[in-house]
Amino acid sequence: MAYAISTDTGGTFTDVVIAEGEVASLYKHPTTADQPVRGLIAAVEGAAEALGLSLPDLLARTDRFLHATTRPLNALLAGETARTALITTEGHRDILYFREGGRRKPFLQRDFPQPFVPRHLTFEVKERLDRDGAVVTPLDEAAVERLGADLAASGVEAVAICLLWSCVDGRHEDRVAEILGRHLPGVPITRSHVLNPTIREYRRAQSACLDAALKGLVADYLETLADWLRGHGFRGNMLVTSSQGGALSFAEAGGAPLHLLKSGPALAPVAGRRAVPATLGAEAVVFDIGGTSCDISLVRGGAIPWAQETWLGEPFHGILTGLPSIDVRSIAAGGGSYAWLDAHGLLRLGPKSAGADPGPVCYDRGGSTPTVTDAAAVLGLLDPDYFLGGRLPLDVAKARAAIAADLADPLGLSVEACASTILTLFSERVAAAIADLTVEQGVDSKDAVLVCGGGAVGFGAAEIARRLGARHLVIPWTGAVLSASGGVLSDLSRSYSALAITNSEEFDAGILAAAQAKVEAECRAFLAANGPDGGAGRVDYWIQARYAGQVWDIEIDYRPGEESRPEALCAILAERFHDEHERRFGVRADTARVEFIALWGRAVHPSERRTLTIRPGDGARRGTETRRVHLRGQGWRNVPVFGVDAVAGDAAIEGPLILESAFTTILIEAGMWVAAGDDGYLQVEVADAADDRPDEGGARGAHALAGHG
Repeated sequence: MAYAISTDTGGTFTDVVIAEGEVASLYKHPTTADQPVRGLIAAVEGAAEALGLSLPDLLARTDRFLHATTRPLNALLAGETARTALITTEGHRDILYFREGGRRKPFLQRDFPQPFVPRHLTFEVKERLDRDGAVVTPLDEAAVERLGADLAASGVEAVAICLLWSCVDGRHEDRVAEILGRHLPGVPITRSHVLNPTIREYRRAQSACLDAALKGLVADYLETLADWLRGHGFRGNMLVTSSQGGALSFAEAGGAPLHLLKSGPALAPVAGRRAVPATLGAEAVVFDIGGTSCDISLVRGGAIPWAQETWLGEPFHGILTGLPSIDVRSIAAGGGSYAWLDAHGLLRLGPKSAGADPGPVCYDRGGSTPTVTDAAAVLGLLDPDYFLGGRLPLDVAKARAAIAADLADPLGLSVEACASTILTLFSERVAAAIADLTVEQGVDSKDAVLVCGGGAVGFGAAEIARRLGARHLVIPWTGAVLSASGGVLSDLSRSYSALAITNSEEFDAGILAAAQAKVEAECRAFLAANGPDGGAGRVDYWIQARYAGQVWDIEIDYRPGEESRPEALCAILAERFHDEHERRFGVRADTARVEFIALWGRAVHPSERRTLTIRPGDGARRGTETRRVHLRGQGWRNVPVFGVDAVAGDAAIEGPLILESAFTTILIEAGMWVAAGDDGYLQVEVADAADDRPDEGGARGAHALAGHG
């Protein structure tokens, strides 16, 4: 069977998963922030060596290479994008300044950030369509010709086009792009109606500007990676993950790079939802803690969460992408987060992180500021001789000295007490973020299953579960590289939309039918061009709807052909909206008019893999041992250490203990029991009291373990 390779370039490590069927091998390599492709190449080469294969042999036997990247996000946040011009309808030059209304804190007056494209690079063209797509003012093509010459002379590097009502009819945008293309050969051009045909003008303009500014950079990045892969014998499909949790071909992604802004984080819920046992409930919180950040999402009923608004940074004060994405909240809490004292002598954590270079102090690569990883090393949670399978020995003495000098001595604490406090702050930060998300969504975190992953998650997963009152903690076998494993499990997919404006009082089924025909044609074209089975696959549909007078809309299922009578179809859709509104917000208005705004379709080639287990012995500990670990409230204790693949059978093993692999360390506290699940995960039960321990006699020892004799 052919291999599938999935890679995820994070802020600290680049993760690699190589799957053969549903069995995976894992690998981590430090990220090279200045040259991310170089770090990715080194990671794939190391993974091949770990499998005992040459790189050409591995790539020749691989039919799918999937990459999650932070390259476009980092470029956007660092201001390293192309110098972009925006073309608008005459009289609408200030659309990026007007923005959209809204504040999270209405009584806190703050300035909004400057527009992504400044006014002096925003240009008007004479034209106008009405809301039905009829021409009110013809396009002045001679003026566009003159503008093209001016833009060529000005040295702009990208162009975004957003004209009024192009979401209904894009003919003027298409013609402007054609004319400008002759004057600006090789300059990326984004048409708003192609990328994001939403009725909201600011969002169309914003998304077009961001996309155009990223096109050249992302195309060069993916071309470099593709050349390297082809040069080493790869002949399969080259894919990159999208913010919607699916996968796009390199060509698709290069043509619409805005879809990649949450490329990596979007994969955690894809992997996490596959690990939730059906017996544990319908709601799961998936959190992935890496070296730099923690990504959190809420999976309900097995459905991956969806957000119509995607913000980079704080809502209304950050960057609105204008495109929907998987709803993933990110906070600055990871293994590399710096611990420091503020001006008042209080211990703080983050938001800055050590990254891969210089990394935590214990990496001995020049870092001097203590991090969460340094605290874990000082407390004995990490084996200094086994980090990354022994490829990166840790200098615990340097970590201890840094914590003492920078934190413990000024605070008048022992090094152990200070390190323990750092981990407590770390756990509190993540638990608070999870609580915020669950409260916002109307979910009691005590009733949710916690699915955790990431290389640094084991430092605080147990305490996070206790703080939230959660009873069930699930750790996928591939949890150390959760997002990368989500890449192997992800579908090949892309979403398309069309306006479908009608309402429940004056319902026009023909409008929905026309929108569906347009969206279905785009979806089928995507499936035919990108799928392994020549156009098969499926298309999932949904409608954006709202009550009359509401500003924001929600999504409801749309099932083509479920009802041919317009009146009955309207009643079905309206009732579906009332139910969903009540589920989300606790209220419904059965007699109110429902407005239908847009129809979406998602083209899907389903993944052939439903779950992943790790290759036997992959990065695993050999032999049972104990290690001195400083436990909260107990001091130094000898704690048994097992490989993460050592738990087997129906027996549950009681903590405290440590589960360890080459890529992660997981502390199981006292009052917790860990057992193997049936389908590629470990299940941890958190007891309220000692008499709540699970059956099987609270088994301990070798009879509950595999591979330890």
